[in-house]
Amino acid sequence: MSAQHQRELQFLTRQMFVLVSPANLFWTNPVVLAKTREAGGLNLARGMQNYLQDIKDDLFGAAPEGTEAFQPGRDVAVTEGKVVYRNRLIELIQYSPRTAQVRPEPILIVPAWIMK
Repeated sequence: MSAQHQRELQFLTRQMFVLVSPANLFWTNPVVLAKTREAGGLNLARGMQNYLQDIKDDLFGAAPEGTEAFQPGRDVAVTEGKVVYRNRLIELIQYSPRTAQVRPEPILIVPAWIMK
């Protein structure tokens, strides 16, 4: 087996173990089971309602609930920028200052792994 195939097999094996980890399945996760007992199962019902609403919103192109409260430029920053580096994993964006009070130090924002 080549080194590349060995790495791929190791990656897939790790992913399979994570997929079936007891912490990732609600019926084997002790924290979720305790919350379910406390809530009488209502937490699972609410979660299913949220899931179905998300599917419906996605099918009909509706914005997520609560986004109407945010206005660009008031609640959400709007700044000119350009992509200075891009590869399969990241996109590095350099934003242009909009005021004289912009700090000179660059900042690197790393999103949560789930968003990658």
